Amino acid sequence: IELFGNIYNSFPQVILLLNKCDIFKEKLKARQGDLKTIFPEYTGGYDVKIAIEFIQEKFFSVCQDKGQFRVHHTYAINNDHALIVLDAIHQTVVGWGITCYNGI
Repeated sequence: IELFGNIYNSFPQVILLLNKCDIFKEKLKARQGDLKTIFPEYTGGYDVKIAIEFIQEKFFSVCQDKGQFRVHHTYAINNDHALIVLDAIHQTVVGWGITCYNGI
């Protein structure tokens, strides 16, 4: 996460993809993993929503300028959702390009 912060703070236009959230959810439900093992400060137990918000916040916390930080969740078994996410990413990147162009 520290490396992410270094990259983001050098080029603060980042799209963070939290990939395979459905698999993450299943592992938490089956108690096959505990975020507390990796992040001792985590106190959300096996609640998926709290766990995803915690991970997002870990990334968000290392960003100095939070204005150009976008997060998308993707799911391994939902192709329709993947297309929606890709479209949203495309719109974001195009919007950033227009903003940069207009700022010249």
